[in-house]
Amino acid sequence: MKQLTLLLLCIFASTTAMAADCEKAAATLDAQHKQVTEKHTPNTQPYIKALYAAEDQAFTSIKQCKANAHFLAAMADLQLSLGQGPLAVLYAQKSLAINDNNWKAHHVLGTTLTNKEEYIDGLRHLERASSLNPDNYALLINLCSSYEQNFKHNEAIVACGIVIEKGPYELHGPAYYIRARAYTARNEHTLAERDDRLAIEFGFNKKQIKTPQKETLTPRGR
Repeated sequence: MKQLTLLLLCIFASTTAMAADCEKAAATLDAQHKQVTEKHTPNTQPYIKALYAAEDQAFTSIKQCKANAHFLAAMADLQLSLGQGPLAVLYAQKSLAINDNNWKAHHVLGTTLTNKEEYIDGLRHLERASSLNPDNYALLINLCSSYEQNFKHNEAIVACGIVIEKGPYELHGPAYYIRARAYTARNEHTLAERDDRLAIEFGFNKKQIKTPQKETLTPRGR
């Protein structure tokens, strides 16, 4: 009996240590991903090369962490930035199968589905992501856009209004622009013209609106 107890304790300690290692690996991947997106212009060769370098490092943990929801969500997010839609969906679905309350996996899945013009399913996941992480205004601006794409103009106006009121400065321009589209759809042209003007004042350019990503942005070159 004592030997069985010791064996169970050893297994528990090993499992706990592995979980901690995977949480650390997920945090490291998220930090590297953020650093790349802040340092490099999206879709440029330095940007893609840096993301692949982060992916290579993460692959050293993939076998150990294949059942860790946070690590899988971080991998899904990375694949989304690389334009690898099917891989992003695969990792996100695996993450949600383990923990359906992972906001990042819902966000990745929602964004990927929206990029594929599967707007209804995309919205469902983006709403879930926002409910799990309501203070993430970058996520909320995506939800605002998804509402507008799904002709939920009232919801778009409310969501964009929250971003404008509480979100960071750099999101105000896109929020005004998207809200203007919702006002236009409701034939509230005076409000739409005001928001279009404010979007320009906040430095927004229509080219900032994301178009559906291709499955692969660029061949993997090193």
